[in-house]
Amino acid sequence: MRPEDPRNPQGAETPSARGAKRPQGRLAKLRRRFVALTMLAVVGVLVFVGLAVNVANSVATTSDLDHLLSLIYYSEANSQSTRTTTSPYFDDDHDEEELDYDDLDVDDWEDLVGDGPKGFWERPLTQETSFATRWFSVRWQPGGSIAEVNLAHIASVSQADLPVYVAAATKAGPGFGWEGDFRYLVVQGQTLSEAIFLDASDEVHALSTLALLTIGVVVLSTAAIFVLVWALSGWVVRPFAEADERQRRFVTDASHELKTPLAVILASLGVLKMDVGENRWIAKADASAQRMGELVDELVTLSRLDEEGEREKATFDASMAVSDVAEGFRDVAEAKGHALSLRIVPDLAYTGDAAGLRQIVSVLLDNAVKYTAPGGQITLSLERLRRKGLLLRAENPAEPMDSETLSHLFDRFWRPDTSRARESGGFGIGLSIARELAESSGGTISAEQDASGILRFDVTLP
Repeated sequence: MRPEDPRNPQGAETPSARGAKRPQGRLAKLRRRFVALTMLAVVGVLVFVGLAVNVANSVATTSDLDHLLSLIYYSEANSQSTRTTTSPYFDDDHDEEELDYDDLDVDDWEDLVGDGPKGFWERPLTQETSFATRWFSVRWQPGGSIAEVNLAHIASVSQADLPVYVAAATKAGPGFGWEGDFRYLVVQGQTLSEAIFLDASDEVHALSTLALLTIGVVVLSTAAIFVLVWALSGWVVRPFAEADERQRRFVTDASHELKTPLAVILASLGVLKMDVGENRWIAKADASAQRMGELVDELVTLSRLDEEGEREKATFDASMAVSDVAEGFRDVAEAKGHALSLRIVPDLAYTGDAAGLRQIVSVLLDNAVKYTAPGGQITLSLERLRRKGLLLRAENPAEPMDSETLSHLFDRFWRPDTSRARESGGFGIGLSIARELAESSGGTISAEQDASGILRFDVTLP
């Protein structure tokens, strides 16, 4: 029978086993991001296609109506009968070829109408066109007084309605336009102005119906594609999940395996110092073992954050928690020649992860102490963000960094290539821990440096 491991009694769960049962925060976030980006692309394509179809249909319909208005106007302008009764365009004595738009005098039409659209989509004219087309025309003097009307081809408009249409046409000026469900053409003459109004209610209804159908198709398609993408996203991210799980297990297991020999080494060095006294060899070994212990602790912290996902929340005094941690760094900062200034709004109650906030403060102040320029002042502030949130800010003078360097500050095991970074001996994990803690609480962390060299870290917690 295998001997029992004293570090892992039989029946106890290993860190890896515990992690396998907990929600994988980063992987869940990766899956959500994949679904969000995919749906953004899909919805963008659907909306673009829907808009293109509706715009093209609207342009074609409008052009078709303008074409028909132009034909009506041309017929009205060349009519020999009274405008208030009939129009040759609808006269049975005129055959279909006489109404063909290609046979019209386009130059004369342009002189009368201007540079308005001539219609690239011609409505097919048949013997039924006169019965299917509802329109009326009105002519008025410069003062707005109505001179002539033609209501013979419409039943829904009366003499009492004409002032409203004349006012709209006068305000719009020459050319084509819309007034409710009517498409109109206005032509201004020297003595009289004329407007022809074409009933386009059927076309407007068709355009509205197509728009509603497009919206319905986009919504239903989006819902169906979302279900499909969400179902397939697990399969897509599975290789990444497995690779991340192997990496996390390796880090966790290696960190815990290193803890025991490190504890033995540190204990042995302590006994050795008591036996032979202090010397530089023992001091170097002790310092190296201490640094290795710090690295292992940070790796364990990162692994634990990956395993736990969202942190537990409770209401606590955030001002006191931040002040307690900050005061613990005052002596360390002063020992390195840095002044520590605290600007903490008192009695700020907050519902969130108290231990996580303390650790974020510890990381930011530790980073500031290591990288602040000699004689520089470190400023830590805490204030209310909106109604219930918090804004934690750490500022210190630092060596100039470009935007690319700032964008990598929160990457794991990454350190800026500066002289103070090389001298500090950090591992490039602390700010990664701060980011994981902030994001696990639903917050954000960012870094920026102004022209004077002040490096500013802002942590927002909702």
